[in-house]
Amino acid sequence: GGDRPFVLSTGWLARALQATQQTAVAMTPAMPLALRGADRTNTWTPSRRPNKSQDTLDRIAAMYADDVPLASALAQATEQQDRSMSAEPSTGGGLTALAKQAGTFLSAPRGPRVAWLEVGGWDTHSQQTARLGRMLPALDEALAGLRESLSVHWATTTVLVMTEFGRSASVNGSQGTDHGTAGVAFVAGGQVAGGQVLTDWPGLGRNQLLDGRDLRPTRDIRSIIIPIVQRQFQLGTGVMSTVLPGATQPLDNLWRV
Repeated sequence: GGDRPFVLSTGWLARALQATQQTAVAMTPAMPLALRGADRTNTWTPSRRPNKSQDTLDRIAAMYADDVPLASALAQATEQQDRSMSAEPSTGGGLTALAKQAGTFLSAPRGPRVAWLEVGGWDTHSQQTARLGRMLPALDEALAGLRESLSVHWATTTVLVMTEFGRSASVNGSQGTDHGTAGVAFVAGGQVAGGQVLTDWPGLGRNQLLDGRDLRPTRDIRSIIIPIVQRQFQLGTGVMSTVLPGATQPLDNLWRV
């Protein structure tokens, strides 16, 4: 969330959560950088181990009864497990199953305010057309699954899909593209004014590319993050300057009137 690498020790989403004391869940084994520094954030991934018996859980709870931090952590984990077990079994796998589970968490009365999902496979150095032919439909299916799982809560949900880096504008010898600069982000949700592409298109001519090889960036990704965070967390300009220091010019025309 900073304008230079390693200038900040916490993540932009973590700072927004801290400002509002909201909760979040990362559907990942490790805490993402954007969420590091938030007190009320957990990670969750599907367990491949059999569930513990209720007797075992009761014994652990009794053992932790006089230890406030451990008792609190156990209660939080138990509640999170109960929410996941109450979800309808997912017919999809991989990202779609995670997206549906995220919708279940977010829809719960005491569930988290934010869910973070990650998916790899987009580093398309070779056979890009075939790989994107699999990856893009999978992303589409996952977003549809999230919307279905959220049900009525979709109306107040905003989804941001973004990547760490773009791709080069030219195909390499392996029918793929190498690491580039500019990329694309998608925004969806019940109040999002969809069906539009918001950009200043720089062109693909050799003299229009960055260093003669990459799509030239025309927007700071934080210009998309600003209006989303402000709307979802109801944060003023002063607080936003600490959430995304140095970021300016938020994107307009993002919401339906």
